Amino acid sequence: MNFFDFAWSTTLQMTKKTPNELKILLHDDLRYPYLGKDSRGYVLHLVKPKKLDKENVSFQGLRFNLHNQLHKKIIWYLFKSSVYHLSMHSLLSDFSSYSKWARRKQLSLSTFVVSLLEDVIINKHLGSSFPWTIPEIAYANAISYFRMKNVEELPNNASRVMASALTKYNVGKVKGTLKDELLTDVEAITSVLEKVAENPTLDERISAANK
Repeated sequence: MNFFDFAWSTTLQMTKKTPNELKILLHDDLRYPYLGKDSRGYVLHLVKPKKLDKENVSFQGLRFNLHNQLHKKIIWYLFKSSVYHLSMHSLLSDFSSYSKWARRKQLSLSTFVVSLLEDVIINKHLGSSFPWTIPEIAYANAISYFRMKNVEELPNNASRVMASALTKYNVGKVKGTLKDELLTDVEAITSVLEKVAENPTLDERISAANK
């Protein structure tokens, strides 16, 4: 099965949507996948490997050798994880519902909060409804963790807290050394995320975002 076939068959299986309700596009010039929208509905923008030469490809900003079985496994797991992730967002997430809450808030911070909260919700849904996706997602989270800078190399405390909250929730640890007062903030955020329900109401989502 190729990337495009896998993306379509898996997305339709997981979301129960029809091909007329969404669109899937594969790009070799993207660094990361993302979920967009058009007049039909959600558009899954996925990354496919870009051929560099006879043996090597570029994928999500990394260079891989196609003769290396571990490299091929990493590509496949990262791709599958992104399909699971975006499929669930297309089914469960309505980012526009946060628009009123986000007014007069710092854009980068509010975007991060909403993204992290929605990721937590879909991960809980994947764990209960599609447990067979978890190994690939855990593998992708580990790869993302190793690619990240140590928190002390980040430019400010806000970015350190955001990066640490992400890794603390996804892989259970902070990468690098974080000041005690910032670590306290990260642990408080993680505690809020752990209490988020699998199918929270909009009010419950906004309440969690405010914390």
